[in-house]
Amino acid sequence: MSGSTVSGVIASGSVVSGVPAKMGNDGLVRRIAPEVISIVARVFRLPKFPSSLDGPNGIAEWNSSGSTRLLVALEEAFGVVLSVGQIAGADNIKQLSQVVAHAIALPVREAI
Repeated sequence: MSGSTVSGVIASGSVVSGVPAKMGNDGLVRRIAPEVISIVARVFRLPKFPSSLDGPNGIAEWNSSGSTRLLVALEEAFGVVLSVGQIAGADNIKQLSQVVAHAIALPVREAI
């Protein structure tokens, strides 16, 4: 039997036995990115769609109150729960799409 098994969480970008790890949600990120871009444009009333590399440093309205509006819009659009910290940690729309994809892929756990 060939291959390997890794137990535990491996951070995206880490290297395990010479093999770089990556987020497993790449396909999902690509599928939702256009909608995330559209939501960013709508929430911040941008005259045109931003690039996936645009973020808080290039979008004036993407401040603390804008982040809250964006968080609510993303939660409503994708049916996920996000934190302010997750939104604040995204440097650009591509990273924001990764955050949303990760939230979509997580199984919902009910409080016991």
